[in-house]
This record gives sequence, structure tokens and C-alpha cells, in this order.
Amino acid sequence: MEVEECSSSKETQTSAGPFERYLSTIFDNQSENYSGLTLCSICSEPWVQDTDHRIVSLKCGHLFGESCINKWFGSTKHGGQKCPECQAPVRRPDIRTLFAKTVVAVDKSEELKLENIARKEATLLAMAEIEKNSITTNIKLFQTQLQGLKIQRQELLLKLERLKARSGVKPVAGFEPSDQPMSEGSEVESKGSVYSPSIEASNLTPGNFVKVHDFELFSHGDCRLLVSSNTYNILACSQKSNIDLFDGYGIRTVGYSDFRPKMFIPLHKAQIKDIVFHPSEPILLTASIDKTVKQTHTHQGSVISTCCVEDAAWSCCWNESSPTSFFVGLKNGQVLEFDVRALHHPLNELKTSEKLPVASLSYVKNNVMTGVICTRLRGSEFYAFKTANISERYPMPIMGNFTSAYYDNPSANFLISSRPFKRSANISHSVYNLRFAFSESEDSYLFQCYPVAEYLGGIRADHVLRSKIYAHPNGNGHIVCVGDQDANGFIVFDSNLITPLLKMKIGSPVFDTSLIKPPNTDPHLFCLTDNKLIVHKWSA
Repeated sequence: MEVEECSSSKETQTSAGPFERYLSTIFDNQSENYSGLTLCSICSEPWVQDTDHRIVSLKCGHLFGESCINKWFGSTKHGGQKCPECQAPVRRPDIRTLFAKTVVAVDKSEELKLENIARKEATLLAMAEIEKNSITTNIKLFQTQLQGLKIQRQELLLKLERLKARSGVKPVAGFEPSDQPMSEGSEVESKGSVYSPSIEASNLTPGNFVKVHDFELFSHGDCRLLVSSNTYNILACSQKSNIDLFDGYGIRTVGYSDFRPKMFIPLHKAQIKDIVFHPSEPILLTASIDKTVKQTHTHQGSVISTCCVEDAAWSCCWNESSPTSFFVGLKNGQVLEFDVRALHHPLNELKTSEKLPVASLSYVKNNVMTGVICTRLRGSEFYAFKTANISERYPMPIMGNFTSAYYDNPSANFLISSRPFKRSANISHSVYNLRFAFSESEDSYLFQCYPVAEYLGGIRADHVLRSKIYAHPNGNGHIVCVGDQDANGFIVFDSNLITPLLKMKIGSPVFDTSLIKPPNTDPHLFCLTDNKLIVHKWSA
């Protein structure tokens, strides 16, 4: 109930307040709706202020003229002990004078009804938005699959044309190899695509890995990551500091020639999550949960620069198209690009709504496009760069609880490992072939994540063991090297075989591997355990 306070009868319309003008409008336009509010219910006469017929109320809330209600209490006919309106028990002392000239009861039932309707509509709108986002995601996945099918069709038509040319069969009149011509270099990408199991066994060279050497890196353990540089013939692994004055983490370098550990370089206060060599220089990029990313010269053993980020750094990779910049994946889901010449602020950020930690970053560079594969704990996506600062995001149709990912640029094979989850009770290592093309008619990139193979490991995943995929030493297909807790060692899967090529028990799970080819010798497989580096040589 809203009450306009009393004012003198000499106030003019110009000096009236906003509420008075509001009431005046109400009574001018809808006087018939409010006439009952200005009349006494006993005598049906208007209330008159400053007279004995002023507005009074009882404790039950009903309003009357003062003279009328006094007469009511003095009447023996009615007993004077009940309200004329509701018959509630009242007494003369219950009379209260209201110092107002007009009383208006505001009915908000319609407003409340509209508010309820608005809340229901807002709920329906939110549900529609969720459904829209789900449908949009499915559409993008279907578009990605459609683009992949277009690429496959183009490849098959080109292969058919080449086979006809070799056999001397003339092409059918009007035959078009593709209704969406691929850009130059697309065929190159398709050559090393998916391994075909139809290769004859006579073309396969038998062979396996044989252990040739092992040595201790750090007696207290905590070695986790291993990378190699074929350009500078050097290995680098992460480990806990063995220096009394530095209680942190750093890297240990190992030479190709003698397979012996060399210098230890202290770097970070907390655990190192990722390390990667520069594509053309002896510089190592390290990402740590101490919220720093450092560049280290492995020959000089000194830190070149330190980049500070706002959250723990989980992964990193170099921009191979611009050797002065690198990408960093953070725990909060951000993927930032930095320039080594201006580390105080990010050069670029790959936009995403995901907030899960970035477990792996891999740079993609081919004749069609460049981009970054970003693997999080629950999903993976590819960012294709249209310009230096503009990228197009392609979600991959892959599901799992991912621990590591690795991309092999020459073959365009992508390996991703997942902990046991609802689809598989075992650790799974899935291989996908990534296909790239550019559609001139649609002025957009075509990207497809094509499944090739899946290898199953054990059921325990207490540690983060990095798996990697390499070209097969005999030149046919690929091999997948994974650490396995149930095997208490590592497993090598061969794309040419149904069963694993090698299952080695060495007393400790292998945290990381690296396949290198030293000068004038066969490939060597390095396996990193908690405190040792074990060397296996390929024997044909």
C-alpha cells in the first residue's frame, strides 16, 4: 500500500511532487477504477481531511470516516465491538488516524505473474542456448568429417587417374579429378598418409631393438622428460637438482657419441612439465609449474631468457615458421604465443572457451598450412593459421582422459594416449593421420583427423608416461613406443604386426623415449626411467 503524505490545500499543481502527479494521472485517467478508495464504507461519503470525517483505520486494516466509526462504536444496535467490514473483534482504542488525503492500493498481482512468466522464459532460453551450443559443436564435427571425405575423394580420384595413366587406359571423356581442386602440395601430404596393411610380407625387413647400454643419470630419481636434437647430436632430460645449493629442477645433457651424461643445468624451482629443442639452434625451451618458461643454451649451459606467465606452464612448442616465437600452454587452458625479443607480454592468444590444462602442444608445418595441435586433458583441437594473428579452430572428434600427445610432421601421424575410461578399461594409444588441403571454391582449409590404429596397454596409470610415434626403421609403416606400468618397462608396437614388436621389462616404467639415428650407424632407441637412461639399437 502506497500513501501520499498530506500537504496543505494551497499547494499548486506546479509544486506537486512526482508521486502526487502520478496519483493525479491515475485519478484523471482511471477515476472509475479508484473511486471506491475515496469513500467511507459506512456512509458512502468521501473522506474530508481536517474535519471529523477524516480517514481512520482499525487494527484489522480497514478504513472508515472518523465520525462514522465513532457512531458505530456508540451504537447499541451493532454492539460496536466488531469491524463493519470483516467482523473482527475491535475496540474504540483501536482507532488510528491516518494523516493522508488519498489512499491508493497498488495491485501487483499482474506484475508478479509477468515476473514468473519471465523466469520461465529465461529458463527455456537457457536450455535453448545449451541445445544450440551442442548442435553447433555437432555441426562443426560433421563439417570436419565432410571435409575429410572430400579430401579422401580427391585422393582416390587422383590415384585412379594415375593408375589409368600407367596402364595406358585413356581417361573417360569429361572426367574431372576433383570438383574442388586442391592447392599445390596437397598431393604431397597424402602420399605419407595412412599405412596400408596390404604391403606384402616379402617387402618387410625383419628386425628388433637390442639393448646395448644403460647408465645412471641421478641416484635420487625424478627424471621425467627426454628430447633429442639430431642437428647437434645431443639428448636432454629433466631431473631433480643434484646441487645442494639449488633445491629445484633442471636438465641433464647426454652426448650421442659416448652415450654418457654431461653437464647439469639448474633451471626451475618446481617440476618441469615440458621441454623441446629449437628447430635450428642448440636452445632448449622448458615449461615449469613455477609459472616460468626458460630458454637455455645447451652448449654454454646458461639461461638465455625467462618468460613469466600468470599460471603454471604445462606445455610448450616452437613456432617453426617464425623461429623467434614460441607457444605456451597453461594450467588454466590458455595458449599464448611469445616473441623472444619481447617477453613482457604475449604476442598472440589462441582463443578458446576451454579451461582444462593444456597437456601437449605440437606445431604443424606442411605445404598447405601451418598451425598448432592443442591437446587438453579431455579433448584435442587444431588451430590453422590464416595470418600471423588469425587462426581457425578445428575440434578433433577424439574423446578420452588424455595424458600425452605427439605429432610426427613427416608422416602427419598423430599419437594420443588416454587413461582408462568408459570406452576402454585399458590405457589406449590411438594413431590418427591428419590430412590438410585448401578449397579454393570455399576459400577455406580442409582438415580431417583420420583414425589409423589403436594399441592397448595396461590398466594402471599412476604416472604420466609420454608415448611417441616414429617412422619404422625398416621404412614401412610406423612404430609406437610407450611406457607401461603393468609391463614394468616399455612396449614397442609395430604397424606391420598384430602383436607388439617388443615388450621389455626393466624393473621400472619408462617415462619417455627418443628414437635417434647417430652418424654412420643404425637407429637407437633411448628409454628414460626414474633414474636411468637405457639404450637399445635397431638390429635388422
